[in-house]
Amino acid sequence: MDNNFLKECVKFNKKKINHAFITIERYQKNREKIRKHLFYFPQAENIDLRENKLIEQWKSMCMEGQHNIKKIIHNTFDNIENLI
Repeated sequence: MDNNFLKECVKFNKKKINHAFITIERYQKNREKIRKHLFYFPQAENIDLRENKLIEQWKSMCMEGQHNIKKIIHNTFDNIENLI
């Protein structure tokens, strides 16, 4: 196979994965806005600070995991590009 073709395939896939991560990050930001609005309603007074702290910890763990996955994928693509 032609090396230029392989490089273009890697670039294409890398670009698509970047767009997927951008979409996920936008979705998370919107979901966070919705969550904040929900907790400011009078019915949300039953949710105490401990539960809110747990939600924040869960969110930060998910964000950290997503960041690590993104870093691993980018490193893998860089290694593939170097091999080609």
